[in-house]
Amino acid sequence: MKHNQFRKAISKNRISLCGVGDSGSLFSGGTMQDIRYVDEKEVSRITGFALPTLRNDRHRGRGIPYVKRGRSVRYRLDEVIEYMESHKIQTDRDLQ
Repeated sequence: MKHNQFRKAISKNRISLCGVGDSGSLFSGGTMQDIRYVDEKEVSRITGFALPTLRNDRHRGRGIPYVKRGRSVRYRLDEVIEYMESHKIQTDRDLQ
């Protein structure tokens, strides 16, 4: 991916990566994964967590995994969803 294409992909909060084999090496014949990064405001809308809660969690080293570059903070959308699902409480009603 050329530098210009990479910048366009990042500006759209999307980046496509090659698949990774079992050995951890990239292979060209693999399927492409679409990874979407969202900012903290979008995470707040998705999860219902207040922005100060997300910021406090980052400061304390807990909560949803994130990526930080300079002052820019981004969350992988799939990890946000995974985090919420991992904290789901099963009720008796769900079991029926």
